[in-house]
Amino acid sequence: MLLLQRLIIPSESTTAPTPNTDTEVEHYATSNEWSQVETVAQSLKQVGVDWHLLTQNHSSLSQPLNEEANWIKGYPDVEHLLETYQLPQCMIIPCQQPSQRQVALEEQCYPSILLQLVLEGEILFAFRHENAIYECFCQPGDTLILPENTPFWMDLGEEPKAVLLRALPEGVPPRAKRTGLNHPDKSSRLVDLE
Repeated sequence: MLLLQRLIIPSESTTAPTPNTDTEVEHYATSNEWSQVETVAQSLKQVGVDWHLLTQNHSSLSQPLNEEANWIKGYPDVEHLLETYQLPQCMIIPCQQPSQRQVALEEQCYPSILLQLVLEGEILFAFRHENAIYECFCQPGDTLILPENTPFWMDLGEEPKAVLLRALPEGVPPRAKRTGLNHPDKSSRLVDLE
């Protein structure tokens, strides 16, 4: 499933709109029907973001967090994506502590393309492109590939229970550059989108 919302940022603002403001919602789509999901995927493609839905091998659930190879085997299609985009550096990131939520809401970016695959749980990804913020509610199998220098942040929810695979090109430092912007949590919207 992929849920996408596009929010227009007021021209005088450099931060994310909060759910309580009169932000103009330009595009909203939610559906399990492939025709509509493909439309959302095309909307992301227009701003340089690739989305893939990978099938999970249910015999490989809940691996130890230091077993990257086993997690990757749990999503057989991810190996093809890692090769296609030349992303050999893989990290398994457990997002399971409430204290991680605030850190994840800090805007960050990488100087290279970035693959993010939700392995377990649910994450609300957000990224900025020109005068808009795109929010993607992702569940296991949802994979976003962001272009280089794309500012992004995540809402893990009040009780995080997610595991994320992050992949980068060879030689790119694993720590993202922080932009200094903090975004409000979207817990109410996270619940609304589920």
